[in-house]
Amino acid sequence: MKLRPKISTPKLRKGLAIVAGLAATFAVAVALHATGAGADVPRNNDHIPCPQPAALPAPPTWT
Repeated sequence: MKLRPKISTPKLRKGLAIVAGLAATFAVAVALHATGAGADVPRNNDHIPCPQPAALPAPPTWT
C-alpha cells in the first residue's frame, strides 16, 4: 500500500515552473508598486459625459 502517490519528473518540473512564474510576476508587481510607478498618471475624477450624436433622420419609407 502506497502512502503517497509518485509524482513524475515532468509534472513536478512543470508545477515548479508555474509556481516560479507566478512568484516572479508577483515580485515585479510589488517592485513596481513600491517604486510608485504610474503614480504620476493624471486621473480624470470629473465625469464629463460624451456629447450625444444628433438624432438620425427617419428611415426611408418605401412605397
